[in-house]
Amino acid sequence: MCQSQQTPEADNHQTIRSREHIPALDGVRGIAILMVMSHHFTIIGSANPVEKAVSGVLQLGWAGVDLFFVLSGYLITGILLDSKRSPHYYRNFYARRVLRIFPLYYAVVLLTFLVLPRLDGSLAQILSNTEGSIGWYITYLSNFAMSRGNHFGYGMLNVTWSLAIEEQFYLVWPLFVCVMRPQTLLRLCLSLIVGAPLLRLSLVLQSASWVTVYTMPFCRIDALAFGALVA
Repeated sequence: MCQSQQTPEADNHQTIRSREHIPALDGVRGIAILMVMSHHFTIIGSANPVEKAVSGVLQLGWAGVDLFFVLSGYLITGILLDSKRSPHYYRNFYARRVLRIFPLYYAVVLLTFLVLPRLDGSLAQILSNTEGSIGWYITYLSNFAMSRGNHFGYGMLNVTWSLAIEEQFYLVWPLFVCVMRPQTLLRLCLSLIVGAPLLRLSLVLQSASWVTVYTMPFCRIDALAFGALVA
């Protein structure tokens, strides 16, 4: 159990308030999904200025991933703050994450590595063409595999880098929320928000791979920290 610095009355009020469903967040999540899909599936050409302008706007959908990170930081930190005074703080948090994410994720990983390569057809081969061994994906380290190979893994698992970052965040963030006072946690969030862009700039100036800058957890922690700051 983590000890909160709040009074029981304040803690109870915060728990009730933060557990209320916020429909607007579903809308934000939907916008993020549409942004990411527009980025991945845009097939508009560039034969004229209008096509170039529309294609350029739709390609900005990559920022939808950052919107997902902000939502995750907000929701996860809210859950952790609510449960600081409850027993089985870590067990309950990780059990819920495992039940929510692991079954579907590992089903897709096993399908990609064990089933699709045994099927005939070019589509199956394209979908199963990944970067790195299955171990990178089982351990949620596909972003490190992509950084190591200096390009994104192809196939169905080329989007797992963002999920890997979130899982790495889930691994350590509960400890920070547990042991830190709210004021200290606030300062940590601000430091991460400022520090991550500086780290990206430093890596760019050192001619680091853009894949590394794009997929490493400490390079993308500012969006998660911003969500946590709001929480």
